[in-house]
Amino acid sequence: MQEYQRKSLEPVESHPMLDLLLKPQQGMNATLLDQNMLGFYCLLGNSYLNKITVAGDKYNTIGELQVLPAYLVKIIFGDSKNIVKAYTIDSWNDARYDFEPENVYHFKTFNPDYGVGQWMYGAAPSLSNVLTKSNKSYEAAVSLISNLGAMGLLSVG
Repeated sequence: MQEYQRKSLEPVESHPMLDLLLKPQQGMNATLLDQNMLGFYCLLGNSYLNKITVAGDKYNTIGELQVLPAYLVKIIFGDSKNIVKAYTIDSWNDARYDFEPENVYHFKTFNPDYGVGQWMYGAAPSLSNVLTKSNKSYEAAVSLISNLGAMGLLSVG
């Protein structure tokens, strides 16, 4: 058994997927890909990676990986069978770019907001501070009321 494991865990030196991750697209390397993906994920709670397939390839071989700007991406909702109809970006020059859902990898954080469509997006980690402060102020108000204290300022003039 150990001999089998040793043989199966040899490092891969060359593979098309490894080449793609090291150079995801023209002008981008693996470090920039990681920075963009993690940056959007940590700041906004969402990160989108679009795969561009090689034209005319019957196997849908991935030719490039493209990080989509998470602050511009909108999710177009479909029906109960296909929840996501498309991912879209409305550009500054009134151009609209649609991306097929099967070509977009969406990484998102947990989102407790189940408002209409909000559950499809990740919650920005920066919101956790707002929720914590809100909870702390609520706890302080409850503490004041339970100790028969008054909320607000008392001034003697």
